[in-house]
Amino acid sequence: MLLLDADIRKFQELYKARFGMDISKEEALAKGTQLVRLMELVYKPMTPEEHEQIHKRRLETLPLLAHKLQNHESTVTYNQRGTR
Repeated sequence: MLLLDADIRKFQELYKARFGMDISKEEALAKGTQLVRLMELVYKPMTPEEHEQIHKRRLETLPLLAHKLQNHESTVTYNQRGTR
């Protein structure tokens, strides 16, 4: 995918806002292209069938969640290290 000049400028703005550093147009193009490629590799749209399965699962588990919340049942929490 080709990034337009406006896309590159916006990426530079977002990068500065997030990391507090200015990056060159060339670096923004490289990093932006890498980000777009990553999204192409990992993002997979759901099929209507997959969406229906998820919706059905949510409807089945919603009463269980509501019951836990109403009864103040504790849930397991994890710290930043991933331990209980």
